[in-house]
This record gives sequence, structure tokens and C-alpha cells, in this order.
Amino acid sequence: MGATAQTAIESFKANIYNSRCAQALLCGIACHLAAYFVAILPLAAINTSFYSVASHWWALLHPTSWLYLLVIVGLTCAMGFIHAAWYSVKPITFSSWLNCMAHLTSKHILGTIASHMVISAFLMRSYLGLFGSTEIANLFVPCQDDKNHKCINEKHLFLVCQAAFSSIFASVSYFCDNRNLVTFPVAQQPLSERLTNVLKGNLWMATMENLQTMKWFYLFYFLHGNWLCGFFTNNIDVAREGVAVDSVFGLLSVTLFLNAFTLGTLSRFVFQMGLSIFETFQTEALTLEVKSTQEAASPMAMTAAMEATSCPLLQHLAFLDFSELARRGADRRAPAFSLSQPGGHPHTFNQLATSSLGQITSLTQRLETALAPPSDNNNSPPVAANKPDFTGLRDLTGGAPPRPAAAPKRSEVAVLLDRLRGWLERRPLLGALLTEWPDSRPAAALADGRPALWAVSGLSALGVASLTEDRYGVAQRHLGPLLRALLELAAVLERVRRLAGCAGRGGGGAPVPRLASGLRAATATALFRLTATFGPHLRSLGLSDKELARLEPYRLYTEG
Repeated sequence: MGATAQTAIESFKANIYNSRCAQALLCGIACHLAAYFVAILPLAAINTSFYSVASHWWALLHPTSWLYLLVIVGLTCAMGFIHAAWYSVKPITFSSWLNCMAHLTSKHILGTIASHMVISAFLMRSYLGLFGSTEIANLFVPCQDDKNHKCINEKHLFLVCQAAFSSIFASVSYFCDNRNLVTFPVAQQPLSERLTNVLKGNLWMATMENLQTMKWFYLFYFLHGNWLCGFFTNNIDVAREGVAVDSVFGLLSVTLFLNAFTLGTLSRFVFQMGLSIFETFQTEALTLEVKSTQEAASPMAMTAAMEATSCPLLQHLAFLDFSELARRGADRRAPAFSLSQPGGHPHTFNQLATSSLGQITSLTQRLETALAPPSDNNNSPPVAANKPDFTGLRDLTGGAPPRPAAAPKRSEVAVLLDRLRGWLERRPLLGALLTEWPDSRPAAALADGRPALWAVSGLSALGVASLTEDRYGVAQRHLGPLLRALLELAAVLERVRRLAGCAGRGGGGAPVPRLASGLRAATATALFRLTATFGPHLRSLGLSDKELARLEPYRLYTEG
């Protein structure tokens, strides 16, 4: 990564990323408070009546309610910081269950899960305090003292513990099921429309997941509610009146279930909503300057942003904007076919093509390495499918090509550890934890393939447009390498598709098979469009007879 890419990253963070984070935070606070005030309606119907809603709104004028509102706003900001720290544009993949458990039990992730538990518990406490005004306990059973706002009862404790318990399941899904994955829109929509659609999906997901979590929390509280409530009774004077909540009759309370369902759904919805709002603002398309790094007036030129490997979000947005060139007018694409002055060199197209072909060939090489059978030496990396070519080196030196270095001899300790691992893998339970999933290596290689997908779409679109818009022939010398790279990528993606289990759960979950399917479709579409456009001129692009034969089905529309 060069100095221009680093400058583009600094400009992006200072002018765009921080501003979008602030907008997402303000939107999240507003949506959070709106969701709570909407939830007041079912809460009032469950516990009192709809006529008491006005009294709850009137209670917002009390200073205690202002304190609870400030706590809710502060906790919303804390959740926003969690999303900003842990979001990812690349789906995480695991090679085995043991690898997944090791990832989940790292100290940073455990600390984040604990923070989420505390935030959820305090949020639920604030919801109940805001709903109950100064007499917080009148939601259920009145306290026996002076009914001040520090009073709490066992049913109240049940709801707070449920929020903390549910946050554990939400955090595990967040880190192990790619819930922190930022997805980019397939088609650009207005921000308000996209946000509305995302929040509707979040509400349904939160409702279903809360119902699934509640059954496990009910079982947990039935088994351990006595000592849990006893702990808080000894420390903060929890009032236990009537039937104990941890008994069968206490847990069968319809009122308790409806309150737990409503407030639990609200708690899950707020957490998922935070990432969705962050994602919606941060993935809004950028319109970058299509100029070479030498000519660009803005530090955030497309060519510089495409090389910003240390800021994946900016790099993804740059390739997304590059892929959108096909849908824009000729004026938006014209700078790509221009010549740089002085000298009249096609620097802009060369840099765009170099970055795009680099993504395509890098993905192809990673997939070939992942699909190659492992060598006899279990500690050595997988052997690449293509052997290195020393022809050029032989021509320069005039002698025989150098022999590859011999693999280092393995120590007795390494051999013993491999034997121990093999013995453990043959044990039924331990084997399920240690055995590597068959598609884990291709899934890991595909996880970072989204820029390559956009590179395929964008570069092929520029190639097709060059037939009528390229006045200087700047794209001509890149068409042959592009077709060759697409053929290699299509072949290795077909091998991935045939791999047993790759379309199933896999090492990367659902996002990776979807990405593989999208890459196959984009590659086939690019080959169809390019061969249809340059069919009569394919032989002049420097392709071999074998490559021309592989392109013939695409030209005749018989492939697939």
C-alpha cells in the first residue's frame, strides 16, 4: 500500500467515516427511544389499561424519568461503540468446532460479551424505571417500604436477568454467525427506504429469536432462580411477595410471559438495529474521482482507494463504485479511457485494470491453494496447483533452472503431536471438535472475494464499453489478460461448486456460499458479454488456441 492509499484512508476517516458514524449514532438514539415509546402501548395494555398511557407520558416530566432517559441514551452510545469496533466487511470462517470455540473464548470477545450483558441489564432496568415513573414497582407487586424508585421486586429481577441472559445468545451469534458482517446493497436505494426495510426485518428476527431464548431462560430460572433471587435479596432488598417466580405456578403467569416477551423483543431489536443503522449509513455509495493517482485533484481518487488494503471498508466502497460504472453514463466512464498529460499515457485505465486483475488473480490463487491436496508433511502449506515456471530465469542465466529447496526435516516432537492429534480425531466426541470441515479452506479463501466480484463486473463493463467509447485504444491490451483471468476463475469456481458440502453449512456459514454463487454468476456474465462484443476479434487478443476453445461455448451461448 502506497502513500496515496494512506492519504486516501486518512481523508476517508476524517471527512466521511466519522461523519457517518455520528449520523448513525443520532439515528440510533432516535429509533431506540421511538421503539420504547411504541412498546409502552402493549406494556400498558398488559399491566394496567390503555387509559394509563397518558399518565406514563406525563411521568416523563419527572426528573427521575430524565435520568433514565439519559441512561438509555448513554447505553445506546455504548452499543454503537461496540458495533463500530467489531463490524467486519469479511465473513469469518472456521476450520472446526474447536477453532470456533477458541475464537469465542478469546479475552477481547469475552470482555465484549460481558459488556453487552451489563448494557442489556441496565437497559432493561431503565425501561422498567421509565415505565414505572417514581413508583417503579407498581408494574407488578408494590414494595413494602416507602415505594421509592430504588425499590425492586422478584418479577422485576426476572426481566432484568432475562435481558442479560438473552444478550449472551445475541453475542454468540454476533461473533460466530457473522451477525457483525456489514453487507452492501445489491441496488442503491434512498437511505430512508433502505433503513425502513432493514428495521422491519430486524423486528421480525428479534421476535423469533427472543421466543427461542425465552424457553431456555425459563428453564434456567426454574433451576437457579432461588439462589439468584436470594443473592439480590441479601444485597438490595428484593421484595418476594405471593407465589415465587421460580416455581411452576410463578413461571406460568401470563402477565409475566407477556412482559418478558415484549421487553425481551425490544432489547434484542435494539441491539440488532444498532448494527443495521451503522451498516446503512456506512455502505451508502461513494462517488469517487475516476483519475489516476498522479492526476486526481481529490486525495480519495478511485485508483488510490482501491489499494487501501488497511481500510477494508474504503476498499470495498471503491470497488463497489467501480462496479457501478456500467450503470452510469458515458460521461462518468470517460476519464477511464483518457490519456494522462504530459506524455499521453493511459495511467488511469492501467491502474484500474491492475487493481482489478490483482483481485481476480489473487482470489484464483487462493482457491487453487485451498483446493490442492495437502502434502505428506502436515505442517507444510498446501501445494499449489500450478508449478512455478523458471523459463524466464533460465533465459536470463543461460543455465539450468534452480532446484526448489528441500523441505526441512520434522522434529520428533512434531511427529508425536501429529500422532496424538490423529488418535484424538478417531475418538467420537473429540473427533467432532477437532476434525476439519471439508470446505473450510475454500470458504476461507472465498471470504475475501467480494472486491473480486465487483472487479469482475466493473472491468468487464469497461471492456464492453471500450468498443464505442475508447478513442485511444487504452483498454485493448488488457482484454486478453482479463479473459484469461476470468477463464481461470470460472474453472476454479466450478471445482469449488463440486466440492462436497460447499453449498451446505460450511466453514463460513451462509454468506460464503452466497458469495461463491454470486462470483460464478458475475464471471459467467462477464465472459458472455465480452465474447459477444469482441467475438470476431478474439484471435487478435493474444489468446492461445486452448483458451479460444474454452471461450467458444460462451460466444455461442451454449455454456452452462
